[in-house]
Amino acid sequence: MDLSPDSISRLLLGQRLTGEVINAYFDLLQKRADHGEKPCIKTFDTFVWIAFKNFGFKAITDRLKNTDLSAIDLLLIPHHSIERQHWSLAVADLRSRAIIWFDSYFDDCVKGISDLRSILQQLFPKEDMTSWPAWMAASPKQPPKNYTDCGVYTCVFAEAVSRKAEIRLSPKQLRGLHLRITLKNQLFAERASSIALTPSKIRLACRTLYPPPSSSLARSVTTLRPNVLQRMRAYLNKYQDKAHPKPFFLKDHPTKRERLYPRDIIRILNSVTS
Repeated sequence: MDLSPDSISRLLLGQRLTGEVINAYFDLLQKRADHGEKPCIKTFDTFVWIAFKNFGFKAITDRLKNTDLSAIDLLLIPHHSIERQHWSLAVADLRSRAIIWFDSYFDDCVKGISDLRSILQQLFPKEDMTSWPAWMAASPKQPPKNYTDCGVYTCVFAEAVSRKAEIRLSPKQLRGLHLRITLKNQLFAERASSIALTPSKIRLACRTLYPPPSSSLARSVTTLRPNVLQRMRAYLNKYQDKAHPKPFFLKDHPTKRERLYPRDIIRILNSVTS
């Protein structure tokens, strides 16, 4: 792996990762996917945001040469905030038509989501990108006062999402050093492998796998009628293992038009009383 001495030292000495390291790791994820791993992904480099701002849509098309977008399930884009010196991950789920943001700080991602909508709107001019839901995913957070591992977590998130696996880290991994060593080993071996504690892929839509940190609907519903619970259980039996489950609507609740998916239903069934 051709990395500069500065990038390697930052990785090993607990400093913020350079874009060079993140781009190298995303390249490994792309190579893994290109060799038959599912889902089909397309990764972008860290320069795509500034390139889109400076050169417009051509910066995107240049990066998509020889790419059949109709075959792509997920777009994975590392995002760097210059103001905050912070890395996060943007994911466009092209099958479920959703935007999911992964941030180890759970910081504000409104501007990033807006920029991604602009990119997607030009990629898919017939789509109304304002109708695509977008949220910050529930994902592991950096330990308090840890301001340097955001790039490492971004790579961890991308690795899990690229194989549609849950993101679960051990207490040892959460401290960061273990993740850095794992990342270094994979970069030097030039082979991406599972980092999170879920090596096998999960047959769920990404919007179900990576819900928001909390569900306002799940918090608000404390009592449900028996027939509603029965409908929920029937829905779960039918769609829990589907890659693209249809939404469930809670018809007799004030928020009846909110779409629910299997993960939401599981959360509600675990918290309600009949």
